[in-house]
Amino acid sequence: MAMKFRAHDTFFIRKGWLSKGMKHVHNRADVFVSRDENPTDVLGIGTNMVKALRYWLQAVGVTQEPAAGRRIQTFTDLGDQIYEHDRYIEELGTLHLLHYKLASNKEEATAWYYFFNEFKMTEFTKEDFVSALQSYVLMSGEDISVALRSLNDDFTCIVNTYLPRYKSNPGKISPENNIDCPFGELGFIDILSKEKRTYKKSIPAAKSFSPWVILAVIVDQVAGREEIALNELLTAPCNIGRVFNLDAITMLDILHRVEKTGEIKIIRTAGLDIVRLNNRLNGANAGRGRYNLAQSANALIGETRALVQELLHCPAKQVVFTPTATIALNIIIQGLICKGAKTIYISPFEHNAVTRTLHHFEEAGTISVHQLIVSRDMKYDLDRIRYQFELECPDLVIVSHASNVFGLIAPVTEICSLAKKFGATTVIDMAQTAGLVDCNLGLNVFDFAVFAGHKTLYGPTGISGFIMDSAIDLPPVIFGGTGFESANQNMPKSLPERYEMGTMNISGIAGLNAALKWGLDQGIGSIWEKEQEHRKRLIELLQEYWFIKIVGDYPDCNYVGIVSCLIEGISSDSAGEIFDRCGIAVRTGLQCAPLAHQFVGTHPAGTVRFSVGYFTSEDDFEELRQALDYIEENM
Repeated sequence: MAMKFRAHDTFFIRKGWLSKGMKHVHNRADVFVSRDENPTDVLGIGTNMVKALRYWLQAVGVTQEPAAGRRIQTFTDLGDQIYEHDRYIEELGTLHLLHYKLASNKEEATAWYYFFNEFKMTEFTKEDFVSALQSYVLMSGEDISVALRSLNDDFTCIVNTYLPRYKSNPGKISPENNIDCPFGELGFIDILSKEKRTYKKSIPAAKSFSPWVILAVIVDQVAGREEIALNELLTAPCNIGRVFNLDAITMLDILHRVEKTGEIKIIRTAGLDIVRLNNRLNGANAGRGRYNLAQSANALIGETRALVQELLHCPAKQVVFTPTATIALNIIIQGLICKGAKTIYISPFEHNAVTRTLHHFEEAGTISVHQLIVSRDMKYDLDRIRYQFELECPDLVIVSHASNVFGLIAPVTEICSLAKKFGATTVIDMAQTAGLVDCNLGLNVFDFAVFAGHKTLYGPTGISGFIMDSAIDLPPVIFGGTGFESANQNMPKSLPERYEMGTMNISGIAGLNAALKWGLDQGIGSIWEKEQEHRKRLIELLQEYWFIKIVGDYPDCNYVGIVSCLIEGISSDSAGEIFDRCGIAVRTGLQCAPLAHQFVGTHPAGTVRFSVGYFTSEDDFEELRQALDYIEENM
């Protein structure tokens, strides 16, 4: 376990800091690492305070940064909810949740975790705590050395976090340092003796807690179980007893108030003191039942959503599962048209899942569809696209991240950023790229992104889905049972249930779960490098044969492992049959993307499409060589 000390640089959380930080992260994800705007000027605080604010946003669980690459900020699920419902952090319940995240953050806020969960003294001095924390670090087995100054500074910061300044520093202090931390309202620490410089942990009043906040923490700690022992709630690290300084009497008082919500049942009999959770809270929804298999299915689905979020860097966005990417695109596109999108831009390389859907509405006179300008050497012309948007402002921009015909990778971040300047909703089709081309879907420029489980994610067929900004009100276009709010004849408002109708493909999700874990273990970078190596090998092999013409391949463009070709004197369909007899599977014709072929002039006959991936072997290349030799000998 990693440990972190003094990351706050001695600055505790000032009143208004978290709200300010979230506001600027919402407006600009790279606010803390921007190269064109000085963060100190944007945030209006000093350099060291900027570093501290960046740390605190993550320590209390409202934002997160990728472990590698550019360290931009994105909202967590909690951060997303707080920004939507209490962005100025005016509710005591919000402070309790933020404190819970901080006090249970063992890695990022080690001293806070230790103080509330492991430190047993209720009355103490600075020396008591620092000595105990020092021993905790030594006993952890971590090969780290922590300066005594860091531990002392952590203690001072903890005190300043939870004690109002008029108590901790009654003397003259600078105006900047006279700003209280909002956590001082929680009443977790008090001064026992000013003369002896002793402090105490305080037990807050039961009525100060929202039963719904306590319920949220319990559900988080239960982690899918049906019940939890009262003693575990009271004494286990990160549970309500520890993080909120509760004794048994106060905790029971609070739990009785939670019980009145109808979401839990307190059961106290001889040898059995437990809290049992309402069926809705332990996930029976997935299988429409309370039995163990249904609950296990729900846990699997939840974990798989989290894996998708991790792989695609979008913890604050919603993951919706669908049977196919085509259905996902239909839900999104039809929903947005129903909501009022009229002027729609697409790339010249879109799949029929996009173009046929749009064609239906265009024929009805509901929308107008325009193609983004791409040069003949297959470069997206951003200057001319901007001019297009100025002439006819976009409502919706849809871009295939990589062409399924040529493998061309589009600059989706740049295109979507430009679209956002004109107020457009953005959709990217990542059927050919999810898990292969690293893309930060946590950025605000991406409203929707579609993935296909059986392609570059290496999962099974029958499971796909989309990522969406949960703040967007997308009308449902497919209706049916969800196992949720069954008495309500309208589709549920809650996500993802609003778009997940019918029986979930649990076996497909299980397969996708395993594939995602493999992908995360390998790393997107490693998978990308392997595929690029195989694509290079494929092109070198194809170029050895005079009768093969590679279509749409330009040295200055980026591609996934897809290569389209023409074979002189042989139609694509006939070539497909020959390759099949040789044990080589190729896709021929228009590949469900006629616009792409119109763009390069291969319509209507189409091309022969070769695809390579992570698992393409040298034996595969050798079989291809034999097939090409056969064609050459018999031409």
